[in-house]
Amino acid sequence: MTSNGTVISLEEGTLLEDNVNEIEIETINDNSSPSSIPSSRILTDQNKIISIPVEKVIRTESTFKRARHSATYQRSWKQKEEAMYKTYEFDLFGVRTEKIICWLYSTDNISMRCRLCEKYTKAKNRVHNGVIEKLRQKLDGECMESSPCVAHTFSLVGSQAAYSLTDDNKIGPISPSVSKLELSISKIYNYFSRSSSCQTKLKNWHRFFEQPELRFKRLFDIRWSCIRDSIKPIIENIQPNSQALFIVLEEISADWMCSSTDRETASELRKQLLRDEFLFIIHFHHDLHECVLGPVTKIEQQPPMWGSSLSNYIRESKKHFYGQFKIEPADRKKLSRECFDHIERLLQELDRRFIKYPLLENLSISFDPNYLMDHKEIVDQPEYGRKVLNYLREKYKNLPSFDKTAVHAEWELIKIPLAEYLKGSITHTRKHFWKSFILFKQTINERFIEQFKNIVMLLSIYLLSASNSAECERGFSAANRVQTNGRSRLMVETLDVLLNVRLLLTDEIRSERCQFVAEKAFESWNDYESKRRYTRTKLLIDVADDYEPATQKYRPIQK
Repeated sequence: MTSNGTVISLEEGTLLEDNVNEIEIETINDNSSPSSIPSSRILTDQNKIISIPVEKVIRTESTFKRARHSATYQRSWKQKEEAMYKTYEFDLFGVRTEKIICWLYSTDNISMRCRLCEKYTKAKNRVHNGVIEKLRQKLDGECMESSPCVAHTFSLVGSQAAYSLTDDNKIGPISPSVSKLELSISKIYNYFSRSSSCQTKLKNWHRFFEQPELRFKRLFDIRWSCIRDSIKPIIENIQPNSQALFIVLEEISADWMCSSTDRETASELRKQLLRDEFLFIIHFHHDLHECVLGPVTKIEQQPPMWGSSLSNYIRESKKHFYGQFKIEPADRKKLSRECFDHIERLLQELDRRFIKYPLLENLSISFDPNYLMDHKEIVDQPEYGRKVLNYLREKYKNLPSFDKTAVHAEWELIKIPLAEYLKGSITHTRKHFWKSFILFKQTINERFIEQFKNIVMLLSIYLLSASNSAECERGFSAANRVQTNGRSRLMVETLDVLLNVRLLLTDEIRSERCQFVAEKAFESWNDYESKRRYTRTKLLIDVADDYEPATQKYRPIQK
């Protein structure tokens, strides 16, 4: 499937080479392009579908523009021969049966939908009917929950706070102050990223450019929570006692050894930065990220907190001078209103996205190390945790191997040693609290896990919850770092093809045979006519930690 919605069915036998055995050839060919389907290209024209042979289609350059309007999905499309492909199914006795399946996407076509993607899991009534909800309905599993990652949700809070609200309480355009700030910061880093000699004159500049996020993506393609790292080097180089950023730009603009373009660019950038509007807003966002959001976005690193740089800037720039440089004044009442509006939008998004969640609240009262440490004086009291435990018992009553009756006795027995452990002189850390506690109890009682298996089961649910782990966001961001032209065009449809190829093979995914089939399937999708490059793209599971994308090379296309 190309980027503009055109679907191309492949000729039979183009997927594999001769060194694959006959069973593989039969299986893959039957699934990728059945012999009963002629090679054709399907074009959508408004609400009609036309089948045209490939030989009669004039080859045109593919465009990167996304179509503004897409044709409405029609159920009759599923009945057409072009929308079918042949595959095999195996029953419980290992008997293989042939089956014809429609590959078109629809809300009813669950079998071909990617289980890893929630893009197609909302019904027309806006009720979430994803995989978790279907499993809950099928298995009567009320214990199944789909809890979002806190770090991911927090990132959405910040990104959405940059947008204003319309009169009907809908998301409007981006705030002008935020838009100008992003544009100015992008200009700064785009200019200095081309000269390593200029970077050496700026404090902590080179170290910032060595961050993994900036090796793969443009500055403001990274997540909102990473903006903090892009603001800090600028603030460090514009303070009154160290204004290296302004000095370097002034030297370049007056250096006749530089080209006229560089001098003009440096002069224009310096004028843009020596404006009260830019300096006021960047100091505001610096304080916002350092003093308010820093402990959340960098919870594991615990960096030293800075002071209120905005108040210092206002005091230093009363006479329209900031350090040794004169600044262009601006309407500070207007700037203050924009800052207050941004804070208000941030609070609105926090209230909207971080709603009260009874399950996580009850799990935190029982197992959150920080909560237990703050209430260690009452943990051993008889009534502590009973109401919470009743909620959890009812929630997970249908969980396999969970005894809702025995867990009550286990909780009453574990509270006393837990309270003693909390009051002890041992230095507790959130990350290793439960691990150290269980190891400590196992040295006394080897059957501790067996005797408190239901409590350990609830503890495992709490520890494995996505909303309780900052590591989930780190993994999510790691996948987004590899931003190449090839990967950015890897749509859900292509992922489905690769997953289906994987499911048809019994070998381990890293085996040579499986890799060969996956590469051939990918190469058939990655044809030069569509300008898709396999050379810069790898399967995510095989991307090494130190992977760096190669230089893009274009192959001339014969017209």
